[in-house]
Formats: sequence, C-alpha cells, structure tokens
Amino acid sequence: MVAHDAAASRPFVERRLPLAAGKPWACSLDDMDWRAKGFLGRSLLELMAPMGWFHEERRAEADVTAMLHLLDHRLSDGTTVAGLMVDRAGRDSWIVDVADAPDSSEDVLRSRGYVRDILRGIWSASVCDEDVADEMRWASIMLYGGRREPDVRRITWHERYA
Repeated sequence: MVAHDAAASRPFVERRLPLAAGKPWACSLDDMDWRAKGFLGRSLLELMAPMGWFHEERRAEADVTAMLHLLDHRLSDGTTVAGLMVDRAGRDSWIVDVADAPDSSEDVLRSRGYVRDILRGIWSASVCDEDVADEMRWASIMLYGGRREPDVRRITWHERYA
C-alpha cells in the first residue's frame, strides 16, 4: 500500500477496506529524503512541479494520477522513486518513547523529530537501525541524567503508520 501521507491515509483505508489491515505500507512523504534528491519541498505539488506535472490538489483522482507519475519518476541517479521508497519503507525501524520528559525539553525533542502523544503522556520518534543506539544514549543522558533508558520497540512496514 502506498500513500503520500500514510499516517493519515492508513487508518482511513483500513476502516473502509478491512482486508488492507496489516499490509505493508510505504509513504512517499516520509519514506523518501526528498531534499537529498534535489527537491525543495515534500508536498505533491512541490514534487510534481519540477517534473512538469501539475494537478488539482485534494482531488482523489488527481492525487492518484500524481502519485503514479511520481512513483514512476526516474531520478538523476537512474533509480525510480518507487524503488527507493519501497527499499527504505521495507527496512525495520524503531520507535523511541520518552516518558516523564522535563517540560523544558519540549523544543529539543521537537527538533529531534519527536511527536507528543498527549493521551499516553509520552514523546515518540521513529529512528532507523543505524541511529537507535545513539538516540537511546542521548535520551538516557540528556533527559534522564543516565538513570534510565527510553522504551524502544522495533516496527516493520506492516505496523508503521497505523
């Protein structure tokens, strides 16, 4: 399953199509490093314009057509957007959960990609395999004074964006 904002689309799709539940998901918004590939933004409009494609935003049929063109786009290194996105999405990642973070740490947590879950009272960030040990060490030292470690859990593209 592919969406430009899978975190928003997946719950919507799975409620309406129960057979889609638990399927692997890729997100063209978050599973690509667009800036590293020379793009100035991450919205569909910003991604399509340099390719000479323009579409009417927030129209389902136009969004699907735009996604198909985007996924088929060949980048300067010869790879396709779909190939790179699926490769990255298929890699396991880690969710780092920080509970009881000091109020003064809000700005630094946001700058490191953490998102606040008010209902659970935690901050969470998704990190790749290569970065999980460093992120755990940073959180342990900077947020907990070395007294504890954050909770972490591995996720695959079957759980991501759910």
